[in-house]
Amino acid sequence: MKILIGWLAVNNDFHKPDLKNNLPVSVNHDGPNYQFHTHFYAGYNKHILLHTGDRSDRLAPMMHHALKTDFPEHQVELTPLEIADIISLEEIKPKVEKLLLDHKDDEVDIFFSPGTSVMQLSWYICHTTLGMKTLLLQTVGSRDRRGGTPLMKEILVEKSPIPYSSVIKQQMLDKKGSAVETSDFKLTDSIRPLYNDAAKIASVDHISCLITGPTGTGKEHLAQFIRDNSPRREQPFEKINCSALGDDLLESRLFGHKAGSFTGATTDHEGIFKRVNGGSVFLDEVGDISPRLQQSLLRLLHAGEIQPVG
Repeated sequence: MKILIGWLAVNNDFHKPDLKNNLPVSVNHDGPNYQFHTHFYAGYNKHILLHTGDRSDRLAPMMHHALKTDFPEHQVELTPLEIADIISLEEIKPKVEKLLLDHKDDEVDIFFSPGTSVMQLSWYICHTTLGMKTLLLQTVGSRDRRGGTPLMKEILVEKSPIPYSSVIKQQMLDKKGSAVETSDFKLTDSIRPLYNDAAKIASVDHISCLITGPTGTGKEHLAQFIRDNSPRREQPFEKINCSALGDDLLESRLFGHKAGSFTGATTDHEGIFKRVNGGSVFLDEVGDISPRLQQSLLRLLHAGEIQPVG
């Protein structure tokens, strides 16, 4: 399947409202996404149109409706990626990376033109590091060509034959341009390498992590560090001690249950995994759970699926 993936261009895909003439916001037919469908969509099976939430929640359906109405044979899939900060590389890169990996078996072209500079940088990093056969495409609109036919160009990047990955961090700067210290604890030289590795894990949005060590060595603190330095740091964080609960109660707490599934279950109960979806869960003493419950947990880790009790 040949797929195009790109961002909604809020500032260029729409005409701003004209209050003087009482005209509402409208789709710009000279905008990048509409022009792509007008001139370059041939050969694609689907266009995954990304938007960030907030005000694009109102505009994205408008663009989707316009494309489906004017190009009914084109397949357009509207996909929200909740981005709180559109200039945060730490937040954007892991999410688009996971999206691309979900389509690793497809032929994926990346529409490079729409989006902020950080969104474009995220595309570039993923294109050069994931080892996928992606193409970076950009267009030059008719307005920029003084009314001429729009052009599409491929951005050619020489890839290294040696696989590698990138860990990119951003630091807060004060008004004078100096780095602002954000850590509230001291790392000794002996444990700093462990936290450096944890920071690499935190930079990836689609993996889980097993933390091992004797009682009192700071496993929960390390889990908190990973969450606080991840793109999910603004999302819910739940901690549960697996050894303190029996199998049945723990399964109900984690996966939820349906009304009537056991004595006392009078209503449906939403489990931790569903309630914290998009956030982080720390399973303390996870090694104490039974092999039966481990099978349910393995399904969650591998497939991202849960099955409530009952």
